[in-house]
Amino acid sequence: MGAIYLDYGYKKCKIFVEQRFLNFVNLEKIAEYEVNFKSKLIEWFLKNRLEPEFVLVEDILYKFYKHHFITRLLILGIDVCQATGQSKKESQQNAAKIACQLIDYNPNFLSTIIIK
Repeated sequence: MGAIYLDYGYKKCKIFVEQRFLNFVNLEKIAEYEVNFKSKLIEWFLKNRLEPEFVLVEDILYKFYKHHFITRLLILGIDVCQATGQSKKESQQNAAKIACQLIDYNPNFLSTIIIK
């Protein structure tokens, strides 16, 4: 594609991609599965006038520079969940996903947190 772009320009490259690749990919189906749980959780926090606190608990370095991050999500200083990932962002996304599942499962989630 890079060679086509350099040789023929943007329009020809766009036509090439549309004809060769986009026929095999269902973009609506791909977009359906892409969920940013952290953004979804932050929206919930804003509606409830709260502020999430993602705390990096541990950064473990394995062989060949592979990291393992552990992130904890706090609401009003109360530990809600903990998640892991190969990057800080991934561990925060995983923690947000767990929190979103907890919120969806329990409609009174906020009141259970405040009572604690």
